[in-house]
Amino acid sequence: MIIDVHAHLNDEKFNDVRQDIILNLKNNNVNKVINAGCDYSSCKEVLELAQNYKECYCVLGMHPEYCEQYNSEFENFLRENLTRNKVVGIGEIGLDYYWKQDNKEIQKQVFISQIKLAYEFKLPIVVHLRDAYGDALEIFKQYKDYLVYGVCLHCFSGSVEFYKEIEKLGFYVSIGGSVTFKNNKKGVEVLKVLNRNRFMLETDCPYLAPEPLRGTLNEPKNIKYVALKFADIWHITPEEVVEMATNNSKNFFSKLGD
Repeated sequence: MIIDVHAHLNDEKFNDVRQDIILNLKNNNVNKVINAGCDYSSCKEVLELAQNYKECYCVLGMHPEYCEQYNSEFENFLRENLTRNKVVGIGEIGLDYYWKQDNKEIQKQVFISQIKLAYEFKLPIVVHLRDAYGDALEIFKQYKDYLVYGVCLHCFSGSVEFYKEIEKLGFYVSIGGSVTFKNNKKGVEVLKVLNRNRFMLETDCPYLAPEPLRGTLNEPKNIKYVALKFADIWHITPEEVVEMATNNSKNFFSKLGD
């Protein structure tokens, strides 16, 4: 059984099929799904999914795209909900300079605030990182004492060189459908050096459907194609990949349980 450690089943693209997808997760060999909040409204949505469906868990946090919405009201919301059993971490948080660069300082301040909150609540963080590797690494090193409960870089798309830097820090990465794309040579090179005790599998659905389904609505059952890619590169069976990823996911997200 596979754990999809990063999804967005609350997305409106799932409105007509959400319940069917969740009720059929186990029939598709998916045991658990962790849905990630990005702003106030989506955090409330993923929390509701976790409350209503035993297969759903969540992480709560403010995505860098919405960093200017981070305020005391949102932080109080986090404080009120981070101790819930099915809230397994803070995320997705981080830095994204691809879409916007004129608010870098705000992005960094909000990221650091949530890092400190995760430390206070003894929770791991799930990091969104795009075109901001230098600043992120600087923050990771400066605040390493606050990161003792775990860091996962989701949808990892960094270079081998950057991966080796975060591996030294003991971080995890989760990898999804983009690694199956035919032009993703960098992702394949990362797989070749990946620490097999520090990786997890994700879909980031409804985005990034893997080959051979690229361009379609992604959903948790498609995570099997990601496992197949790992198996192909590592010359092992998909079942072995899934077993490793599942064990790693349970080690990283201590509140997932069995």
